[in-house]
Amino acid sequence: MRFRNNVGVRLTGQFDNTNASYGGNLTQTGSTTMTGNVAWSVRMPHFLSATRRTLATNISLSQTGSNSCIQHTGDATCASYYDFQRREAHTGFTAFLAHGIHAGFDFGYIHNEVRSLKQVTATISLSALLSVPLNPGSM
Repeated sequence: MRFRNNVGVRLTGQFDNTNASYGGNLTQTGSTTMTGNVAWSVRMPHFLSATRRTLATNISLSQTGSNSCIQHTGDATCASYYDFQRREAHTGFTAFLAHGIHAGFDFGYIHNEVRSLKQVTATISLSALLSVPLNPGSM
């Protein structure tokens, strides 16, 4: 979806559940992916850019999950043997500066949880971009 002032929103989701039976045992698997993104651009203030160049900004969030369980013949419940969850958040901005110079910054956070192994990891990432053209004709 696009809104006023060049604001864009995108939401997606995917859900999958399957059952398989072999030798009297029932295996159930499920996976879920949900993603949301908001992007917009604003004009830089005069003290940063005399020509008021555009600063593009975005925020992305996602969650992914996957699990499996097996139910043996005669059992009342399905015993989980795999359960994984992942959550991500990213935000950043980019700008085209004077003379073809492109600069940007990105921040990300990822949280992984393997519940079946009781294992949790988290990652924080920071990245900066500076691109300067080498061709004098492109300036």
